[in-house]
Amino acid sequence: SSMTLSRSCSTARLALAALVLGVFAAPPAFAAWDSLDINCGVAGSSTDNGDGSFTVVGGGADIWDVSDGFRYMYQQMSGNFRITARVVSQDFTDGWAKAGVMVRQDLTGGSINANTVATPSGSNNQIPFQYRDTPGGATAGGGNFNNNNTFPYWVRLVRVGSNFVSYASADGTDWRFINSHTLTTTMTDTVYAGLCVTAHNDGLTSSVVFDNITIDSGTVLPAPWYDMDTGTEENPQWGGSARSRRRIASSNS
Repeated sequence: SSMTLSRSCSTARLALAALVLGVFAAPPAFAAWDSLDINCGVAGSSTDNGDGSFTVVGGGADIWDVSDGFRYMYQQMSGNFRITARVVSQDFTDGWAKAGVMVRQDLTGGSINANTVATPSGSNNQIPFQYRDTPGGATAGGGNFNNNNTFPYWVRLVRVGSNFVSYASADGTDWRFINSHTLTTTMTDTVYAGLCVTAHNDGLTSSVVFDNITIDSGTVLPAPWYDMDTGTEENPQWGGSARSRRRIASSNS
């Protein structure tokens, strides 16, 4: 099942999670995806491995600054949804090579977008949440999650209009809130959602294996509300130890 809820949660938390996260869907078939290189000097590729996983090979200079260079495996999506994937492995082409889930307004390098991306083992750059507010504008970092650069690791992005909420998980069950942000440029209803890979070195390609990919649509809380765990139990970003956690829905307004 693609329902990934913590075993420590109560019945009330299950009900809330169902409201926030919506209708759970089967992994999209490979035929449903399109794939292309955006601003890459070296050609990439996307392959169905036949076991529920996909290998995405991407070049490009970075997903950052005013224009992105990367391989994108994507679908057009409308409305509110979440996209989830597990990053199984990632080539080290640079400490800031990136692989994860993304939502873009369009397929140009300078498109407004948001993403939750992993960085390679050995880089110590963790899992950042990034976004670009305006077309051709600078990219900003919205916080990161310390996964100790271990793999496999799960990444998630929830879209509610122009508001995005970023999560990461070690096991696909215990999800950790990274951050949320509302883009200053309003996104249209129809966008491009998918898997992104950049080598952060346009002369090389980084090969990344993804599995457990889902795009789920349904009822979600309206922006600026989001849902998260509070407390510090087993959370390497916050550190320390807590005896209990609780599930909350909160607003940053």
